[in-house]
Amino acid sequence: MYELACAETPQEACGMIGGLGTKAVKVYPTRNLSVDNITYEVDPVEAFDNIKKMRDEGNEFIASWHSHPQNAAFPSIIDVTRATDDTLIYVIVSLLQGEGTIGAFRIKDGWVKELDVIIG
Repeated sequence: MYELACAETPQEACGMIGGLGTKAVKVYPTRNLSVDNITYEVDPVEAFDNIKKMRDEGNEFIASWHSHPQNAAFPSIIDVTRATDDTLIYVIVSLLQGEGTIGAFRIKDGWVKELDVIIG
């Protein structure tokens, strides 16, 4: 995700994550259809295709991810407002520190709960 985020800067990169339960198995990139550099909009055709790929590969759609090229790895007010599926994990990759930081969150009814991220 870090490499994808760097490649899309200054625009936000985005995509989906497939896995089982809360264990991520594979990242599925999508195009950002947003025309500005402070939001993202997942291409719905690519999202549909990615969900099909996930199912074919034995994965479930467990998380949505996007980057924050100029902000911390924490949901913005826009992110919280747009988080309509409280079953998903929302992952944010920040490029603010130059080396990349990652945050994972559950968002429900405007409340944000940070989750532990274990990479390995």
